[in-house]
Amino acid sequence: MIVSADPAYIETLVTADGTTTYPALIDPAERWNGFVIPYFTLGTVRRIAEVHAALAVRDGYDFAPTIHVHEGGVNAEGDPRALVLKIEWTWFDQDGPDSGNVLKPTEDGYYCVGAYEWAWAVVEGHPGS
Repeated sequence: MIVSADPAYIETLVTADGTTTYPALIDPAERWNGFVIPYFTLGTVRRIAEVHAALAVRDGYDFAPTIHVHEGGVNAEGDPRALVLKIEWTWFDQDGPDSGNVLKPTEDGYYCVGAYEWAWAVVEGHPGS
């Protein structure tokens, strides 16, 4: 179960490709070009990273951005320390290191993967659809 301190957020399932689904928190009113802005746990980000790594190998790196989770033990509170990177290989030849960015977690520890870039939609029949 995903929980947010903000009551505007609801737990649902989202997809960016119509087939692979991920549990996420969304604010149904928060949209980008009509698409939802999902927030994911670190565990879900790891799954997105695995799926996108396989897509990059299958379809080529120019067709699938990759997500990388680099972990370094735990912090003083016992929470995992992780650095999440997103690399847009399509732009690497043009932008070099600027084609990647660090995805910072929210105060609650959620990550917005593909926010304001990918066409995330709520899976039909789930809250927020």
